[in-house]
Amino acid sequence: MRIAYLILVHNQPAHVARLVRALASAEAWCFIHVEQRSDITPFRALLGDLPQVTLLPDGERVTARRYGYGLTQAALNLLAAARRTGARHQRYCLLSGADYPIKPAATIAHQLAADVEYVRVDRRLASGQCGEHLDTVRRLHFFDWPLLHRLGLSNRMPRPLYRGFPLYHGSQWWALTDACVDELLAEIQRRPGYTWFHRFSRTPDEIYFQSLVKHSSRARFITHDFERAPDQAAFQALHEHGAHYVDWSLKPSSHPRVLTMADLPAMLASNALFARKFDVQASAELLDCIDRHRLGAG
Repeated sequence: MRIAYLILVHNQPAHVARLVRALASAEAWCFIHVEQRSDITPFRALLGDLPQVTLLPDGERVTARRYGYGLTQAALNLLAAARRTGARHQRYCLLSGADYPIKPAATIAHQLAADVEYVRVDRRLASGQCGEHLDTVRRLHFFDWPLLHRLGLSNRMPRPLYRGFPLYHGSQWWALTDACVDELLAEIQRRPGYTWFHRFSRTPDEIYFQSLVKHSSRARFITHDFERAPDQAAFQALHEHGAHYVDWSLKPSSHPRVLTMADLPAMLASNALFARKFDVQASAELLDCIDRHRLGAG
């Protein structure tokens, strides 16, 4: 099964190179977006000669400010690059440069061949619900306009909710089938106002694709959907986010925990295929242990 890995990176070139090598197989292609403000030189030096690896050219690299639209545009640019190859991929997996596979390659390929959409949806963004999460779309945000943001205009001006279809919020990371991506790209083409709306949302990377999948015919195949969870408390505490293992237990939870050896048992016991987030130094022992496990060395 042909897999397109869409990887968003901004630092840790050595870890990104390790990630790409861990993903490598005859059926895996890696498309990498290096954030526009980052020096691409070390990434080219480590990745430029690897087979089946594409670094997006400078004209397709965007600035990805925290909470802004840039990460969403970068993911769209990666999808476009994968589609331009002319070969159809059966699965498109969005990863970050701080991720790593935690299961053997054969297990990953087998699970990604299933007829499901690996994405996590946590809540519907509707009036009277979701508390502060609703403000991500109910008010205007200017994270991509630094001057307006510094003037304190973000989150101060209300606006109507998007009227095209209900919006949902969930995990940024997903692994979608080719059929699902077909539907999403067609819907984006039909609704240019949808993208424009999210240029003024907060963390649209956690809303844009998730809402489109929920609006699609593939919604019933979502792996982690709060609307189908029998126990909401258990669902919200789950560290599985689509195909990812991510621990958001830090308070306040503005960043996921950096994983260490203490996380290994829970990580391997999960159904996740990938995990984040890894630091090249703090997670070094854990990464070596994961490699031994993935390669069947215990």
